[in-house]
Amino acid sequence: MFRIPISKIPLMFLLASLVLTSVLPGQVNIAYGADVTDSATDSAVLDIAQSRVEGEYSLDLSQVGNVDWLHLRGNGPDDVIRITKAGPSSVTFNVYGNGTTGIEGKPDKGQDGNYLSYSWNDGMTGYESAVKDTGFGVFFPKNRDSGSYEHVGWTFSVSPQPQESTVVFGIGLWQAKANVNIYADTNLVETKVISAGGSSEVYKYQIKVPANVELRVEGLQTDTLSRYGNMSFSGLAVSSKELADKSNLQNAYNQLKDRLQGVYTDESWLEFVHAREAAGGILEQADASQAEVDDALARLQAAQNALVRRETNLMIDFTGAAENEYEFGSSGDQQDRYQTFSVGESFEMQYVQVNVRKMSNNLSDMTVKLYQTDRSGLPAGAPLAGTEVAKDHVADGKMTTIPFRYNLAANTRYALVVSQKNLFSGKYRWMVTKKHGESAGEYFGKSVAGKFQSEAHLGTGILRIIKKSAVDRTALQALIHAIADSNYNSKLYTVQSWSALESALANAGMYADHFDATQAEIDEALRQLQSARAGLEINIDLTAFAGQIDRISRAVIKGYTISSVNVLNQAVKAAKALDADAPAHHKITAYSTVLEAVHNLKVSGKYKVETHAQMTAAFGFEGDKNASLGFLDGSYQIGGSRPEQHGPVAPKQLVTFGVTDTGNIKWTKGEGYLPVFISEYSKYKMDYRIESFANKHTVNSRDYVINYSRITATNHSGETMLLPVVSGNLIPLNEAAANVYTVEPGESIVRDYAIEADKYEYFDKNVTQFTSLTTEQVSAQGTYEANYSDMKAYWQDRLSRIVELDLPNNELENAFKSGYIDTQIIKDGQYLHVGENGYARLFSHDTLGILVDLIQSGDFAHAQDYLKSIPLTGGINIETGLVDSNLYWDTNWKIPWAYAVYLSKTGDASIFDEQMTAGDGSAGTVFEKRVKFGARSIETDRNTDGIMKQTYAIDSEGNWTIDNYSALTGLTAYEYVSRELYRLKKDEAYLQEAEWAKARYDDLLAKFTAKLEQTITDKGLDYLPASVVESNDENRMADSRDANWASMFLFGRWHWDGYLFGAEQPEDNINLKLLDDTYTYGINRRIQEDTTDSPYNFGGYPHGFYSSAYNAGYGSAALRGEEYRDMGIKAYEFMIENSMSGPFSWWEGIHYPVAGSPWSQTNDELNLQNTPGGGGSAQHMWGQSVNSKVLVDSLIAEKIYDKNQKYEIIVGRGIPKEWVTDAAANHNKVASVQNYPALQGGRVGYNVVRQDNQLVVTFSSNLKQARIEAGAASFSVQLPSMVNNITEASTGIIDNEKGTVTVPLHTDSVTITLGNLPQPLAVNLDKALLEIGYAEGDHKTSVTKNVVLPAVGEHGSAITWTSTNPEVISMTGEVKRPSATTEVTLTATLTKDGAEAQKSFGLTVLKTETKPDGGTDNGNNGNNGNNGNNGNTGNNGNSGNTGNTGSPSGNNGTTGTVGGTGNTGNTGNAGNTGNTENTGNTGDGGNVTLPKFKDVDKHWARESILTAAERKLVNGYEDGTFRPNGEVSRSEFAVILGRALNVQLEPSGITFKDERSIPSWAKPYIAAAVKSGWITGYTDQTFRPDGTITRLEMITMIIRALEVKTDARAKAPFTDAADIPAWGQPYAAVAYAAGLIEGKANNRLAPQDQATRAEAVTLVLRMLEKAEQQ
Repeated sequence: MFRIPISKIPLMFLLASLVLTSVLPGQVNIAYGADVTDSATDSAVLDIAQSRVEGEYSLDLSQVGNVDWLHLRGNGPDDVIRITKAGPSSVTFNVYGNGTTGIEGKPDKGQDGNYLSYSWNDGMTGYESAVKDTGFGVFFPKNRDSGSYEHVGWTFSVSPQPQESTVVFGIGLWQAKANVNIYADTNLVETKVISAGGSSEVYKYQIKVPANVELRVEGLQTDTLSRYGNMSFSGLAVSSKELADKSNLQNAYNQLKDRLQGVYTDESWLEFVHAREAAGGILEQADASQAEVDDALARLQAAQNALVRRETNLMIDFTGAAENEYEFGSSGDQQDRYQTFSVGESFEMQYVQVNVRKMSNNLSDMTVKLYQTDRSGLPAGAPLAGTEVAKDHVADGKMTTIPFRYNLAANTRYALVVSQKNLFSGKYRWMVTKKHGESAGEYFGKSVAGKFQSEAHLGTGILRIIKKSAVDRTALQALIHAIADSNYNSKLYTVQSWSALESALANAGMYADHFDATQAEIDEALRQLQSARAGLEINIDLTAFAGQIDRISRAVIKGYTISSVNVLNQAVKAAKALDADAPAHHKITAYSTVLEAVHNLKVSGKYKVETHAQMTAAFGFEGDKNASLGFLDGSYQIGGSRPEQHGPVAPKQLVTFGVTDTGNIKWTKGEGYLPVFISEYSKYKMDYRIESFANKHTVNSRDYVINYSRITATNHSGETMLLPVVSGNLIPLNEAAANVYTVEPGESIVRDYAIEADKYEYFDKNVTQFTSLTTEQVSAQGTYEANYSDMKAYWQDRLSRIVELDLPNNELENAFKSGYIDTQIIKDGQYLHVGENGYARLFSHDTLGILVDLIQSGDFAHAQDYLKSIPLTGGINIETGLVDSNLYWDTNWKIPWAYAVYLSKTGDASIFDEQMTAGDGSAGTVFEKRVKFGARSIETDRNTDGIMKQTYAIDSEGNWTIDNYSALTGLTAYEYVSRELYRLKKDEAYLQEAEWAKARYDDLLAKFTAKLEQTITDKGLDYLPASVVESNDENRMADSRDANWASMFLFGRWHWDGYLFGAEQPEDNINLKLLDDTYTYGINRRIQEDTTDSPYNFGGYPHGFYSSAYNAGYGSAALRGEEYRDMGIKAYEFMIENSMSGPFSWWEGIHYPVAGSPWSQTNDELNLQNTPGGGGSAQHMWGQSVNSKVLVDSLIAEKIYDKNQKYEIIVGRGIPKEWVTDAAANHNKVASVQNYPALQGGRVGYNVVRQDNQLVVTFSSNLKQARIEAGAASFSVQLPSMVNNITEASTGIIDNEKGTVTVPLHTDSVTITLGNLPQPLAVNLDKALLEIGYAEGDHKTSVTKNVVLPAVGEHGSAITWTSTNPEVISMTGEVKRPSATTEVTLTATLTKDGAEAQKSFGLTVLKTETKPDGGTDNGNNGNNGNNGNNGNTGNNGNSGNTGNTGSPSGNNGTTGTVGGTGNTGNTGNAGNTGNTENTGNTGDGGNVTLPKFKDVDKHWARESILTAAERKLVNGYEDGTFRPNGEVSRSEFAVILGRALNVQLEPSGITFKDERSIPSWAKPYIAAAVKSGWITGYTDQTFRPDGTITRLEMITMIIRALEVKTDARAKAPFTDAADIPAWGQPYAAVAYAAGLIEGKANNRLAPQDQATRAEAVTLVLRMLEKAEQQ
């Protein structure tokens, strides 16, 4: 769901009582002073008090406005909501004039620093309560022009009250003058003339009104000083109580509440803190008397005046936690930034300190100037003084100390102005903190086109002013700069001595900036630094390093600018010119210069962070503050500002690896799912592999995140190459990283690095100075391998606690596990954030959705913390302490659902009794203040027609269907929770709540359905519209790219999640009847309008219309229907294949793909195409959570119904039919789910496999901790393949029409027979029953006598036998015992009705006492005549013992596959490569006679087959056949293709998990193919050598082998082109264009058909012909 954060809505920037506090871009901010004039005709009647608001003035309307109150707030750009106290109103509010006044509504204060905030708990329907709401209404001349006006403004009146009353209200102004006319009855009592210039002003009025007198107030804008000048009004309260005027106390408190101790003594500061705390208490006390208020103010002022400055040279201290940062050094807007400060006494300034950030490496020197200011606080006149700071001496994100002398005059305000020399360079930013104490009256601002402009509302630029002292720190500062400017290089020195220098430098910097330090302290810091520099210990052999210089001089250097390479060449030349006996310090200097020149090489191209910044994803560690942002080429960003993040952030650092302008990058995650980014690519005939991950370490009781990176470089160039220069901030971990700079031809260099990336200390609000790790501390945390092992173990332990998936599509498993890990990384502490590079905050319904997925998945570790952190709309955000703007009301209505999920999975009901304080300050239990509050708000948030109120649920205002579904879900969940608590506590109050929830549910469903049916009928719709009152053509859904046409199916949750908690959903209800039709409507419309490339892509949002991070989640409701039950899984597969912008990273709104992506396809199920970026954040964890949830729901779900009396575990309701029909390709696996939480503390699971036409479902359960009895529960198997297709079940209740089989929970397994699957073949039945008969006393491991080999199976199959050693066991079973115990494999071939199957038996024949005649075999045992291992002529073959599944004597896996020149016969079929069902043939002992195949004479591929045999590419079978229509296995085709290409065989290098099952004869060819890149394994790191190969796969391998360039947009002209996957289209097209392939009948490619032996040799021969032509 696309959202616009409130901070980004164009606000006009007003404030408080609703005043604009900023100006439009490019508008000059004229500094008018504010003034007030009184004019009165009779002031005796009313007691009027006026005061300025400075900071926040908070009004509790329910307490102060006990008679009545009114509040205005924005409800969209042009709409103002008038919120009133519930009941009759005595207040009238009107806009002044006849169409002359324009109005705008603002939902909050924006960025203004002066404002009123309002809280209440007795509001009108729909707005019953709020906490610190800062919205308001803005009023202005309708033409928006400057000038004088008579009829612009507003008026309100308060009807006469029977007693004296007090009215409180606020007015805001910006660039305007106004008259505030105050009337008693009809008499003008007084006119207050107020004005405001470039800074907004807010006024609070408190008027005592006698009994029976009407109060009327007019706010008239008399002058608009500049365009957009305005006045504002936010609210008023009418009280019958005596009210103290707290304005002065509030203002004083606001100025002092954030003041830090700074320069004051401990004793005086302690008294001040006590007075400040007391003042805060009085402000919070609603019934405080005026005397108490005045006393608190007097005490606070006295304590402030009594503050005693300690002896210090720090004269101005504007420091504190950085809240934001603002740019300077630009060529236009923001050329300068300034901060004012006022001095009370004269002194000579010696130093200035500012905290600035460097935003790029392309900076110029910083300039600093001092000005006096005018009366408005703007820098005025010529600079009084100025200086420059070398860019290298500017500390990034820390205080930069600037020598700056000037005699400052007492009682004068100055402005410090910063910029840079070259305004066309990169930018700096000045860090800003909150205004407090001494800075409250100062100004922060910028220059625009040379004119200064105040932006005081932004805060205070962090600044210190230090007076001159007698302490001489010049030597210390000089040494610090000398070391910084020197060519010291850490790689030349030991880690310990270099860390000692770093520590001494840090200590020296601290004392250099400690301006009250004594001379002795400065001198000691200098001594320590001198000692550390002198103590640097050389870590290299200088003689050996001379050789390193020589290698650098000979290395080819590519990818760097000519000028930087020239600097390196000069440094190398100078170093080489040194005599061998030159002094050591000369060598060190020269070598250090070379290393610095290497380090300073500037890349000539761009990193992907510069060209493809939105192709990104984050990695880090659980709960860190600032995860690192990874990019395509392996580079990554540490720290830096994160949109909407709260609190401090790590300084921004870029980590790069020296290779730019890369393409064809393979970007994956470690082992498929771990938070390890792996980037692989080639450049200049060098292969690179960059791997980065994070691990957590505790050092000196502080927790840190350290990133670990490994770059492997392999040189294929034939020349010595300079290794890429990595970032200088990386700390070497191994010898290669520290001391290797070149790579020789054919050599691979592995360099390991580490870098501190984050501190958990950032979460401590009391810490402002953060401790960084030293080089020694970082390097001491272990090797890359050790940290990888620790990191992996940590995440595997976390994953072990959640649901476990084993699916045919391994990438779905990886996406699920990756999503879970990323959720833990993106969260800050225990706050579930939505994103890292956007939405870095708690976000109402986002957080709720994320935590529900975590709980459902089985992660309960921090569930209670997560539940507490959900920010309710209009309530306080626990992380920031600020009010969440009311955009997404569905959060409040669905909060019971989150608690229901928690209870149903954990059984922990104690959470509901915990005490808490609600946002309105009231205390109570979690049940009362969270769960009940959310449920009860549903009723109060309904319109008069019964449906839910208008909201911005989908970022546009409307009566959205999603809101009604959300409310229904909330009521259902509330009923569940209440009934459970009644069951546990037997408290009738809970039962009453449950019955209330059911009654409200029924009423809402009825009225919502009626309204929806009316809309559908009136507008002739055949779908469920996104709006209850409009068709999709009448709102934003008119654009078919907008995914919100399906918003209610995901965010509403009612169809599926309501169903799971027992919601009553009549089958004839329109919401169910049109469910499938709505999916059909949306899919077809997008296809017809050509806005989608797939029926599984729901669309996106304005910040990315292609697709969305929620895409799979939109299929959630489809589980409640029939036609699209697999939509969730297939939509997830679409995302994995088509819409990622990083490994398992999706933007909230995703941009359309573009041609030429540098990210190459990963495999056939992952990243077939990718997208350039989008909007929101990536990763987007709410999107990830809904995708994970629908995946799990599609596989397993727990339904609780019949008033919580029955429980049903739903198995496989969303499993695609293809997983069943294609199960053979996945070892008959359909799906397996284990460790799923259910039954309040239990865990359940299942495994589904297909056996011919049956599904065998095996159940598992662990109910030791379950709080629900198993007797109340059942398993319900509901695969879509079962609908109207069940012929039999071994147990349970069958509903064939619905396709369900239900069994008790204690059932071990059920076998379900399906009608549309092929019946098992007779040969397979006989195969299962086939056994060998043994003589008495014999068995398969001890054979001494003849064996019985059946010739006919029980189902009529003819059985023939072959033996791997017929001289020991013949094909008829005759046994001749050998001289040595021998392993023999007998293979049965079963045939019937054209079908064939094989089954092998491994037998051990014991030796005889006498050695048999005949000696050793020369060619029949697979030893010398061999089984096709290497294509030899019978002399180099091996015994075939690898690849055998149980008999190592040269049988299974080596016999008759792709043998060479006549040695063992044939190319075999799919059963000849390691399958125990077919051992193939043992060949002819090395005979080179070519076979004459008796089954190819009339075959279409006869000539190709004979040619292939003649070229020694293939062989036939020993029965004289070739079997041209037999399927070819992956191993066989690899060997055929390898021989055809005459590849250089690789003796090793295969790393597949199933490497042992690859026949030895095939291993060298497969290794060569993998290295060449024209064959790959599967995503689970297997090769599956016995697997068959499709026609498309075969074509793809050949095109890759030929290295033919493909066109990603090309398509082949086959009639079934639609059946060709997107990844295969380019290969099919280029193969067709080259004449390599032809179509089958009707010009069909049949891409998924299994390739036959004939097709394989034909295509390979065509390939050879094309290659020869080229």
